[in-house]
Amino acid sequence: MNTRWRLINRAVYRLRYTEKPCPVCGHWIENHPFAICFHCMWECDPVCDKRHNYAGGPNKMTLNEARRAYRKGIPVL
Repeated sequence: MNTRWRLINRAVYRLRYTEKPCPVCGHWIENHPFAICFHCMWECDPVCDKRHNYAGGPNKMTLNEARRAYRKGIPVL
């Protein structure tokens, strides 16, 4: 198996089973409903993943506010 297919298979496995991208910054985090991204400090929440303007749960910001803050370099709360 060549290197390209090996990398593609590894990426598919990561995406499907063990890890997922953070909804705020895009760094890889564990595939768990309440996983914490240690890069931007966002705590995943099943409600916020579906309703991006929901203010509540473990985070002080909505998902859309956190994305905007991360892009501007403001700390995500």
